[in-house]
Amino acid sequence: MKSPDSSDSLKPITDVKIMIVDDDPDICELLTLLLSDDGRQIETYTEPQRALEALKGGNHHVLVLDLMMPGLDGMNLLMQLRQFDPDVGVIIHTANPSLESATKALKLGADSYLYKPSTPEEFDEAIGKILSVRGMLADPVKNVLSGLGANIRKHRHAQGLTLKQVATNAGITSGALSMIERAQKSPSLVSLLRIARALGVPINELIDA
Repeated sequence: MKSPDSSDSLKPITDVKIMIVDDDPDICELLTLLLSDDGRQIETYTEPQRALEALKGGNHHVLVLDLMMPGLDGMNLLMQLRQFDPDVGVIIHTANPSLESATKALKLGADSYLYKPSTPEEFDEAIGKILSVRGMLADPVKNVLSGLGANIRKHRHAQGLTLKQVATNAGITSGALSMIERAQKSPSLVSLLRIARALGVPINELIDA
């Protein structure tokens, strides 16, 4: 369930596999309802050892992990997980928070430490952080700017023109044109029209991917 305030500007570039590990089946069911969203695949385990085995071959992106569980507790599961998978994002979700366990979990590579009960917004923020750090979010605006910059550079190189030549003809600075080509600056429509004229190409050839 996506929170109403969640941003729609960033989307995962692939389906996100989320595993929930909690010995309380009611918590597993509740979290499944809270975290369910388009592009998310969710599986739950109430037995930590079975979850650990599944993690060895499941290519999961996010693990939501309880700490206080019988047999194999969450901290020991996390320690064993890091021996074979240093990359999966981990969200600790505990009803027994402490500075000691938070510090230990973060040292073992946990990405977030949430207290039960946590809100959908808190989970969305934690999952978004994991996906962002791992380069799994696509930014449509950045993609457009990257395509624009690549097209300008392609036409400029094809004509053997330097940054300075195109910038001068377009009435902008070389630094500004360089930033546009590297998708670090969004040009105004006027600047884009001037660049297209300086290159002698229709503006749509610069905008089209």
